[in-house]
Amino acid sequence: MLSDIRNDVFVEALIKRWRPYNDFVRFSGDCVYSRKLNRVASVDTPVDGSNMKIELVNSDEFEIIKEKAISICVGKKGIGTQEVTVQILGDSFVNGAFFRDALLSKNYIPGIKLVGLRNIKNEEGQYDEGRGGWTVKKYFEIPKGEMTSYHGYMQPVGEYRYWGSCEFWKNCYKVINGELTDTEIVYNCGRYDQCITKFDKETGYLAAPKKNDLMYDNARGSYMVYTEKKWKNVEVDERKWAFNYRKYLDMWNLDAPKFFAQMLGLNDYRDSLTADYREWNKKIAEMKESYYKAVPDGKFIILIPCTTCGSLNNIRGDFTLRQNAAMWQLRKNIIDTFDGRESEGYYVVDIGITIDNEKGYNRNPRAETMSLKQKDFVLAAKSMGASHTEIIFKHIIPNMSASIIVAGSLGVAGAILTESSLSFLGLGVQLPQSSWGSMLQLAQKYILDRPSMAVFPGLLILFTVLSFNIIGDVLRNALEPKMIK
Repeated sequence: MLSDIRNDVFVEALIKRWRPYNDFVRFSGDCVYSRKLNRVASVDTPVDGSNMKIELVNSDEFEIIKEKAISICVGKKGIGTQEVTVQILGDSFVNGAFFRDALLSKNYIPGIKLVGLRNIKNEEGQYDEGRGGWTVKKYFEIPKGEMTSYHGYMQPVGEYRYWGSCEFWKNCYKVINGELTDTEIVYNCGRYDQCITKFDKETGYLAAPKKNDLMYDNARGSYMVYTEKKWKNVEVDERKWAFNYRKYLDMWNLDAPKFFAQMLGLNDYRDSLTADYREWNKKIAEMKESYYKAVPDGKFIILIPCTTCGSLNNIRGDFTLRQNAAMWQLRKNIIDTFDGRESEGYYVVDIGITIDNEKGYNRNPRAETMSLKQKDFVLAAKSMGASHTEIIFKHIIPNMSASIIVAGSLGVAGAILTESSLSFLGLGVQLPQSSWGSMLQLAQKYILDRPSMAVFPGLLILFTVLSFNIIGDVLRNALEPKMIK
């Protein structure tokens, strides 16, 4: 299901094939595309019921290995009146409110309520369970000695309830009050505003503990269990731990989410091309079983993490080619292991075809060139004996001219900003040569007496950069090839 604006459609979940170095994908049908890459296509304005045809083609023999025809289903804004409770667990994609635009701001699900312990910035009453850099394993670790993080899922077997470390909650108070600036602590201890009232500001202990409550005292270096009257030191700790979703909900008085979605794996395997996924899959299964014990009528969703782009080329982000390939391997594992097992409680969702992606992926001339190389008209020209020079100048360059011009206009704007910034700092154009950045730097001395000395260079930078951006948009609209129905 797509939203009603431009969406990026990944095909791995549809073709279930894994030969990325030898095969490429062709897209056709009556959809209007803005671009087609190796394994992803951007649908401009999805139309409900429109058709998309996907062909997996062997690059060596140019034979169609597999084809799939699908009908697009477009989500409708504002459908539904009942409140839908959802929890999303994961890494930085979740921590950074990756789903905010699609699920909250754009109001596709009017009654959605996201539950968790970490509040979502600028979305009052909405929470998540995302932590940047985390792996599946980190949600299954015994939190012994843990100072900088807490998640609540890993709990002792039996009647005990683990509430984290005293140091963690003391740090939460300090971060929220602006008393701590350490980057790592701020990152891990921020966004717990709704939780910290349960804990004493000075000691970090539960303010109103009950029997069998358990915490880790960092100063003592040991766990402390609350008896009927006081906290007691646990000298030898031999208790067992497990992922316990029921206990997590009860301890924090959270509404049972109708949907529990996890998106993990990015940090587990981002640099591993020969990974063994058995332990990872086992933990996902344990997570699912724990959730259904707590919410029997819910749905456990495995979100297939997106790669940094839709091909094996590094279009954006800091991923290397190797890391990007590793992510495709992970996607394959998720599909091969969990897809088609709805009767067992697994619901696999590819975020590339469900989560709104208004801006799409960054344009990259090299990526578009590699994509155009696989087009039918290029392959036909090659089969007719056309030279490389002829193919480049007659077929490749004309079809990517819009992207080149757009990239050029944006590049000029970026260069102007860079040069102005460097000159303002005294690292760019040097006197007596003139620069708007150096003008701004000189204007600092006279800002109170002659503010116009700073205003005019600043406005000129603003309008020039804005003009190049507008020119880029105009040229894109004028030169982008459109599909004629």
